[in-house]
Amino acid sequence: MRIANVVLGIGVATASVAFAQAYPEGPFSPSSTIPIAFSKTVDANKAHVGDIVLARTMQPIQRANGEIIPAGAKVTGHVTAANAFAFNRTPYAIQTASTLAVHFDLISTASTSYPLNVYVRAMADPINSWDARKPKPSDEDEDGTLTQVGGELFKPHQGEVINTDEDVVGYSRHGNIVAHLIASQGNSPSGCGSGTTEQPVAIFSANACGLYGFSGTNLVSSGRSEDASTVTLSARRNAAVISKNTTALLEVLPDRLSNDSLHGQ
Repeated sequence: MRIANVVLGIGVATASVAFAQAYPEGPFSPSSTIPIAFSKTVDANKAHVGDIVLARTMQPIQRANGEIIPAGAKVTGHVTAANAFAFNRTPYAIQTASTLAVHFDLISTASTSYPLNVYVRAMADPINSWDARKPKPSDEDEDGTLTQVGGELFKPHQGEVINTDEDVVGYSRHGNIVAHLIASQGNSPSGCGSGTTEQPVAIFSANACGLYGFSGTNLVSSGRSEDASTVTLSARRNAAVISKNTTALLEVLPDRLSNDSLHGQ
């Protein structure tokens, strides 16, 4: 099983390079977004380099040529680093961090797969993801308002997303939430940029940036400024884990970063 996972992981990575060469200009426009939900847990205490990582898209997304990829499309990646947590009982010892790195390779429909060149704009653990889908009690809010990951409010009856200043920063289009991305730093080491076109954000605020939840875990790299398409987490008191039903908002990087990373530049 272990050998099969490594071989499969190498196969996915090789396919990613091949597809990237087939789409030199990139299948997705820079700054477009892909909201995803992880299909299974990835635990640094149990994972191995090459293990396959699976997720599904949460909303329809649009390719650079206008083609719509439906919600539920499969996103495939693989583990590139997994260091288990081992508690050091020596008095005054500084604990060695557990680390977990995942590279996003492909997004697939029933007939075609496309390479991914992305960074993790925001990622929410299952509890924060669930809370973003749960409306306030009706006796508190008759509108069924949802608090998105990042703090903006979605008003289902109005079909609008508003920020703390009560400005409209997003809309519901055919049941899917879209917004112009808003620049933010959050707790992401490379921050997050802004955008001028409507992008699918699902349960995320337009300014969501970094980790939400993930107690005791740090975002070492989002994949924006280095190691494109790779997210790296570290934790000093427990294993670094991406649990099943964790959600993330991926943002497409400029093609130049993809080409540089493919050629090791």
